[in-house]
Amino acid sequence: MLPSNLILRSYRPEDHDACEWLEVRANQFRNSKLDKLPIVGNLLLGLKERLVQVHQGHPKGFDARAKTADDHEIVVCEDLEEDGSRRVIAVVAVNIRSVLWKGVTIRVGWVYDLRVDQDYQRQGIARVLSQDLERRCLEKGVSMLHLTVNLDNTKAKCFYQALGYQHASHRAPCTKFLVAEETLSTNVVVFQPNNPELAAVWIKEFYENIDMAPSNGNEFLKLLTSVNCEGTFVGVHRSNIPDSSIPLLGKGREDDLSSALQKAIQSGEIQSYGGVSLWNASAMKSIKLVRLGVSKKTWISAPFQAALFAAFMMPMALWGSSLFRRIWNTCVPSGSRLAQQKVGEESSSSIVSLLWIGLLLVGETGAILIVSRMLLKASRFFRFIASRDSNHLSSRAFATFHRGPNGLDCLTGALCASRICARSKGYGLWILNVADGHPDAQAFPKPGFKTLFLQKWLTKNANHSNNPSLGSNNGKTSDEWPEFSKAAFCNPQDL
Repeated sequence: MLPSNLILRSYRPEDHDACEWLEVRANQFRNSKLDKLPIVGNLLLGLKERLVQVHQGHPKGFDARAKTADDHEIVVCEDLEEDGSRRVIAVVAVNIRSVLWKGVTIRVGWVYDLRVDQDYQRQGIARVLSQDLERRCLEKGVSMLHLTVNLDNTKAKCFYQALGYQHASHRAPCTKFLVAEETLSTNVVVFQPNNPELAAVWIKEFYENIDMAPSNGNEFLKLLTSVNCEGTFVGVHRSNIPDSSIPLLGKGREDDLSSALQKAIQSGEIQSYGGVSLWNASAMKSIKLVRLGVSKKTWISAPFQAALFAAFMMPMALWGSSLFRRIWNTCVPSGSRLAQQKVGEESSSSIVSLLWIGLLLVGETGAILIVSRMLLKASRFFRFIASRDSNHLSSRAFATFHRGPNGLDCLTGALCASRICARSKGYGLWILNVADGHPDAQAFPKPGFKTLFLQKWLTKNANHSNNPSLGSNNGKTSDEWPEFSKAAFCNPQDL
């Protein structure tokens, strides 16, 4: 139960600023590992918060992402203060969609943006808020809720497990910071279909009966024609291109090439192909970079970059001067030393000294080069990220598909083309959210980190009363809830 001064209600448009502020006030840096170290943990936490300040933003409104779903709920907790003012101190949201699950259609809810003001945490507000959200979802016919947490977020995992959530899938998102340019393999030709209906058909056929894919095939077309979709990229192996299409390669006739290759795929002339679509992940949920050691404006300023260069060159100059003096003292002995030593002894000693100097030179040079490379890459990375528009920072690849014996090679080329496109449009980050152990993992870049998908079944829909593979709270234990398939579809509007 909540205190009498706290009430739960539905979100209203005027709550946008308050919910945005909760992204900062919820203090996402806090976790149980630091809480276990009262003194050192607080010091580290304070240092971390001062050096790194990053939080989410919602450029099109806090409820913009929710409005993309079939249905949604956003619940806020409001504090009725003594002076009569009202203050939003917690929020949680869920997107409700009809999807395929083990061959049948169910309504699922994607839970996200659970935030509680740090001054109100540890009072049971998050639990009551989540339970109210579950009640609302039940009333809307939702069978299952699911969400994601970071593997190292012990606090969040314990909280959701206490609410009855269980393991659904290990996720291994592939991430690439688009700092360096990439080159497309010459073995694969990538085109962008000028017929989104046809591309939607290819994707729909690939995701038929795959977990979490839209139950209505038209949803794929809506995704591909959305203003937030940056395009679909389809790769075809060069050796499979029909002779009639070869003259169109490299002639700047992309539309003609796209039409020809689409017809060849439809007719069966091209049997191996693979593709992916690209989404503006910052359109509904941006990442606001406030500080990385110093402010964002400082990182991209010319004086700060000059100061960084000077700070880097100074130890290099000191090291070079020290090395020169050691070599000089070894190769050119002083006059007194020359008079005291025999010529043969001095020559032998100088050779040994030079060998030691050579070994030191190799070791020190290697260490300096490694450190220099790390510092230069770090500086370049921070300047690159700081110079990006926060509302156009992240791109998300989604709906990967492939056909034929060389389909995975074609998919690899299409993924590369999507990153090249994302970089050309000013994005700083490319993400592909897939399950750990995805059947097409060999075509994907290495995962950047790992997260956990959790699920909670609320009820059993009448449509699957005869399907024993589906979990339920009625007569079934949580251990019986089936996990997501490795190839489960990830809707870019939810993540």
